[in-house]
Amino acid sequence: MNKLALPIKIDPLSYARASRQVKGSLEFSAMPRLVEVLADKQGEAQFELNFKVDEEGFVVIGVSVEAALPLICQRCLKAYLHKLTLNSELSPVTDEAKVKDLPSRYEAWPLSEEQTISPIEILEEELLLNLPLVPMHSQADCSAAKLLANSTSEKEQATHKPFEILKKLK
Repeated sequence: MNKLALPIKIDPLSYARASRQVKGSLEFSAMPRLVEVLADKQGEAQFELNFKVDEEGFVVIGVSVEAALPLICQRCLKAYLHKLTLNSELSPVTDEAKVKDLPSRYEAWPLSEEQTISPIEILEEELLLNLPLVPMHSQADCSAAKLLANSTSEKEQATHKPFEILKKLK
């Protein structure tokens, strides 16, 4: 299968008028802000960008991304893969006044002075926005969560019950 290079800049209006689609994979190392929060630079995101003009005349970019991001669990501090699948619809805008005109189903995406967008920036931003606030394994897979659960049950057993003596007074 031939791998085509992802364009650096895209004219969204011309792509939307032609109903073009850009599909492929993007290495994590191509997204510098994302790499800062990952446990490992290795890996890639599978993506699809669908350009169209909707029935109201808005340019729309359908963004679909799938990735397994290597993150650090904040409970046990071990690396794990966070599977992420996201879909969103963006609409490029030239200024903030036009953001108010957008239907609520679309997120605004700023156009550059050349009236272009960067697909890499879109993908990186979407991945960053969908990262968990506090990355953690599932409780079943996290060694620290298991330790915390065990220590809690031991504490409950050893807890002094001051009103236990009242039961004997009845």
